Amino acid sequence: MNPNKKLLDQIVLEGQKKRPELEPDLIDQFYRMISRYVSLVLIRLRFTPNSVSSIAILCSIIGGFFLAQGNTSGYLIAAFFFFLFLLFDYCDGEMARVLDRQSISGHYLDYVAHFIMFASFMIGLSYGIYQYHSTGTYLILGFCGVAGILLRSIAGLLVSEVIIRENLRVKRQLPMSNQDVSYSVRSETGNIPSIKSESKSLINKLSRILIRPSGGDGIVFFYIPFSVILFLFPSPIISELNIRLIDIYFFYLCSVNIILPFIKIYRNISQQKLELAYRDVWGD
Repeated sequence: MNPNKKLLDQIVLEGQKKRPELEPDLIDQFYRMISRYVSLVLIRLRFTPNSVSSIAILCSIIGGFFLAQGNTSGYLIAAFFFFLFLLFDYCDGEMARVLDRQSISGHYLDYVAHFIMFASFMIGLSYGIYQYHSTGTYLILGFCGVAGILLRSIAGLLVSEVIIRENLRVKRQLPMSNQDVSYSVRSETGNIPSIKSESKSLINKLSRILIRPSGGDGIVFFYIPFSVILFLFPSPIISELNIRLIDIYFFYLCSVNIILPFIKIYRNISQQKLELAYRDVWGD
C-alpha cells in the first residue's frame, strides 16, 4: 500500500474521525478536507504540532499587519494569512493525535494562538480604519473592541478555572487548604436544567447566527469570504459620511464585543451557570 495513502487514512481515522465534534458544520468539514493533505505534508517534513501552532501564530500576526494597511489589497492579503491560521490550527491537532504527541502544553499553546489571533485581527483592523479616516475615535472604539473580545473569551475560560479550583478546595487539595475545615459547594440550582440539557430555542439559534461573526474562529470564518466583497466594492456606500462596508463591519464587531462580555458575565452569575457547570463536570 502506498505509504502516503496509508498515512492519509491514518490522519482521517485518528486525527479527524476520533473527534467527531470537530466537524459540527459545513465550514469545519471544508477545512478538514484540506487540512488532512496539509497535515500529511507537514508530518513528512517532520514538523511538530507545536511548531505548526507557532506558524499559525505568525500567520495571524502577518494578517493583522496587512489589515493595518487599510486598503483593499491589504484586506485581501490579510484574508489569505488568516485562512492559513485556520488551516494550521486544524492541522496541529490532527498531527498531535496521529503522532501521539498530545499534551497539556500543546493545548495551552493552542489557546494562546487564538488570543493572539483575536488581538492581531482587531488591532490591525482598527488601525487600518483609523488610517483611512484619520480620526482618533476609531482607535478608541477599536481598543474597546479588542478588550471586549478578550474579556468575552476570558469570561468563558474562567468557568473552567473556577470549577476546578472549587473542586480542589472542597477536596482540601489546594496548597493553602485548611485541613481542619470541611468545605462544601452550596448549590441552589433547584430544578434548573443542567448545561448539557439546555434546549436551544429558535431565538437563541438566530441570535447565535447573528453574533457568530463577532467572536471565536467565527471572526475569521466570516472575514475571509467577506474580504472578496470588500475588494470588489471598495467605494463608500454612504457617500455623505464616507462610510464603507468595512466600516460597518468594524462598528458591528466593536459594538457587539463591548456589550456581549457583560451579558455573558451577568448570565453566568444570574443563571448559576458556574454551579451548573460544576455539577455537570464533577457530578456533585
